[in-house]
Amino acid sequence: MACSLVSGIECSALACSEARQIMCMATLAVRMQPGNESAAQAESGASDPFGSSAASFIGLSDADELGNSAVDVCYLEGSSVGWQVMPALTRKSPWTAVGQKAKLRIEAAGPCKIDRIFTLHDQQEIAPGLAYDVSIGDLHAGDVCHVPVQVCVPAVAAPLVDMDMLRFSLLYLDAVKIEAKAIDSSLRLARPPASLRLSRQPTCSLLVLERERNRVAVSELLSRVAAVASAGYVAVATDWLREAESALRRAVSANDA
Repeated sequence: MACSLVSGIECSALACSEARQIMCMATLAVRMQPGNESAAQAESGASDPFGSSAASFIGLSDADELGNSAVDVCYLEGSSVGWQVMPALTRKSPWTAVGQKAKLRIEAAGPCKIDRIFTLHDQQEIAPGLAYDVSIGDLHAGDVCHVPVQVCVPAVAAPLVDMDMLRFSLLYLDAVKIEAKAIDSSLRLARPPASLRLSRQPTCSLLVLERERNRVAVSELLSRVAAVASAGYVAVATDWLREAESALRRAVSANDA
């Protein structure tokens, strides 16, 4: 198994006299090394008494009746409201994991402070504004996890060629070699004088960053909407949903297929 951790930022430079919030993102990707796919599949098939196919869980007759769309559609519990999932869902189990107990530590560096982490994974505050742990859990071949982070960057007294900004550390247990592993990735920000013409080129995909940030924001909004509606404020909940829908339609990532 080859696990990679890369980090990026929405702009690579910020004037030393300027203070603002900047979006960063860590991307975790898991892939099998060439030649290991068949061995991993054989090992997982031998140790998984239930198998990894959808038919093993819902029965062959049910699978034939439902067709492939059975694993491509999610339904709201207790209702017939559903939506299509792209790409198709893949069933996973502890027997098919190639990494376990993965934890992403996010640490602010220099004068920067962590303002918010956009993730649906459980997170633990180690030091307010300075360090957080995000529980990723099991890692499967083909997994890609994006974790956007909003950072408060203050003004500095003098220009800096490279200012330490954020550090990501991934800790996990390699389930194939049965050994603990760690991967680090750091972000730095150029702080040139305000008189110098800035090159604010991003070092990550702004489309993916916006999409992941909106996905988490909408999920949190739906929880608040459900609570407000349950309290009897249906009109308020409806207005929130309309505003969110309007904002999402204006987002650049709305046209991302």
